[in-house]
Amino acid sequence: MAWRCRAVVVGMCLVLVACSDDLGRRPVAGPRKAVEVISSHTAGIGTLKGPMDVEVAPDGTLYVLDYDDRSEVGTVYAVPRKGRARVVWGFDAPPFPGLDERPDPRAMATGPDGTLYVVDVDSTGIFAIAPDGTRRKVQLQGVPKTHAERMRDHFNLFTELAVDPKDGSIYLARQSGLVRKVSPQGVMTPVAGTDSQDGPREDGIPAVGAYVAVDSLAVDPATGTLYISGYEGGIRAVAADGIIRRVVPVEALPTGGPGPGGRTRGLRLAFSPLNGALYILEPEHHRVLRLDGDHLTPVLGGGQPGGSPLGGPVERAGLGTPYGLAFDRAGNLYVAVNEPPAVLMIGAPLP
Repeated sequence: MAWRCRAVVVGMCLVLVACSDDLGRRPVAGPRKAVEVISSHTAGIGTLKGPMDVEVAPDGTLYVLDYDDRSEVGTVYAVPRKGRARVVWGFDAPPFPGLDERPDPRAMATGPDGTLYVVDVDSTGIFAIAPDGTRRKVQLQGVPKTHAERMRDHFNLFTELAVDPKDGSIYLARQSGLVRKVSPQGVMTPVAGTDSQDGPREDGIPAVGAYVAVDSLAVDPATGTLYISGYEGGIRAVAADGIIRRVVPVEALPTGGPGPGGRTRGLRLAFSPLNGALYILEPEHHRVLRLDGDHLTPVLGGGQPGGSPLGGPVERAGLGTPYGLAFDRAGNLYVAVNEPPAVLMIGAPLP
């Protein structure tokens, strides 16, 4: 079997190198091997400052959300399977008609048709970028608003989103924890949470109206169940019946983080297309966990934060400060690392 390798460039400090067979189905890396991809300095569009998130489209295009804390500027790069990267959102992207505010992307997700959705907080909107480069603002409808609600929406922005991999519905979450679903037709309906922190926090109650703290959202591709991570609620799930259930209680999360009781906050979620398992990125402990029933199993990281991710088993790889994770269709895992700025790829299958 013949193998080929590819290298693509994002900015001055990111080269992704991946090897696969002629059909592009399997990477060289196997289970319990070292991380296969790491960033390095090279000529390109610009210097990565702090990768905050990654997404992979169905065609293999890798999207990297980079954020510069000093200038408070966010940039989204698109890295095709072949060719050079380009800026698709940010100062250096083509101007967006009618967008007067400074671009400030904070979250992104890809749809089943390859569309990239970006939450931009300064423009208080959700924007869609099609694979052919066509861009539009997502029009939201279906939720009546009083004047007070409109004013609250202005200061309480959407900060997280996820896309159903089957029908393309968008899930949006506000800073307050309010979660809404946007159908492919643009109709928005409540799914979970409330704008009030006084909402009930029990398990097994209707999700709409319950208090939900949101760090990350993910949709189970097999069942359509929405998973919500939050340092005050652990990991919770909302199925088709609209009932919110606790999958992992906050007490089960490792301690040592800055959240209440020393619990970790900032958990990120992603489902593997190979085994259907939910993987949880835990920034405070520099590792990735797999959810097995109600038990969390470490599968990646756990080494020294500043250690190299190369040259050892993935279970002890140094991940710096990881902030985002995503799988491609082949099951390869991509991790955005903030310190030092990098994007890593771990070949499938993961443990």
